[in-house]
Amino acid sequence: MLIRSRVLQALEEKRALFERSAEQNAALARRYRDAFERLSSLQTDEIEARLAAGWPGARLLETLENGPILPFGRRFPHAPAARAWALERVAGVTTLAVDGSQIPASREFAVPVSLVQVAWFENPHDSAGSYVKDVRNEVLAPDGDEVEAYGDSRVGQRRFALEMTAAIDRIPHLPSSPPAVILIDGSLVLSFLTRLIPPARQQYLEPLLALLDTSRRYRIPVVGYVDLSYARDLARMLQVLFELPDAPVVDAALLHSLAPLDRTIAFECARNDILPLYGEVWSHALAFVYLSTGVATAPARLDIPRWVVEDGLLDHVVDVVRAEVIAGPGYPYALEAADAAAVLTNHDRIAFFDTFRAFAERNGLMGDLPHKAASKARRR
Repeated sequence: MLIRSRVLQALEEKRALFERSAEQNAALARRYRDAFERLSSLQTDEIEARLAAGWPGARLLETLENGPILPFGRRFPHAPAARAWALERVAGVTTLAVDGSQIPASREFAVPVSLVQVAWFENPHDSAGSYVKDVRNEVLAPDGDEVEAYGDSRVGQRRFALEMTAAIDRIPHLPSSPPAVILIDGSLVLSFLTRLIPPARQQYLEPLLALLDTSRRYRIPVVGYVDLSYARDLARMLQVLFELPDAPVVDAALLHSLAPLDRTIAFECARNDILPLYGEVWSHALAFVYLSTGVATAPARLDIPRWVVEDGLLDHVVDVVRAEVIAGPGYPYALEAADAAAVLTNHDRIAFFDTFRAFAERNGLMGDLPHKAASKARRR
């Protein structure tokens, strides 16, 4: 049992250390914010020369002529005016959002079984108000080579792969004029893969790179939407440019001056932890912008293929995301709809395991599972 008074006493004993650390971090954050504000004072050639070698975190993809922050240029007097703009902006533009959910295996069954569900929400924003909302399921059965039959790792990997596959399958059917926009919940730069062994990394990289390849082939932009990003790509770039000390400063902390719906210029992502594993085609071909989605929230990060910037589609893509955020509000409506369709509740978990129990009993798969365990699986 946690005794709060004892914890508070222990914290008080270390208060001076916490205060000193907080002061040091605040001072470093101010230096990084000042450096970001001074970015425009450097010549583009000088910036490019300093960032040319290695993996400096980020590189410029748009001009700094008007600074690193590009104002939205509109202010709405009230919410209905914002929604009217959003509806007008996405009229005739198809958006596709994909998200997934999962039910990991339970040790209460002798035979491990998991379920992955992926949903997509496709909205053509036509006058008829039509849309498509659908799901795809995959049951994970035991694999003879499976090391951790009951672990979440395989389930999470299959969920990710199924999300990418669902988007890939829809791309050939999406309109290219005006270009449809695909929204994926999460980053396109999978830094968490550095914690996995190489074979496990490939299980994530292959479907992601397949999606990026298909997106580029059909010229349909894909956006990795990160609602709360802890990325440090801009901070690393500033560290290189201005020879700053290393500090735990995230990009979002540099962007306090963004007004609602403002965005940063586009940057190439030059992160050294995982991008070298993306291969020759994609290791230098991903970009990002930060977009303010509200007054009191940190900016969202939009990961996009670099070709979107080079093809002149960035403003189109960002405006579509803005419209989705307004419809949300504060979070893309399409992703909310996909999440609502994909989510698997505890009631769904009970129903799934009850269905599997009946299936297993009919087919003699229950093994030596005690009645109590089977009962628990039905109740939970």
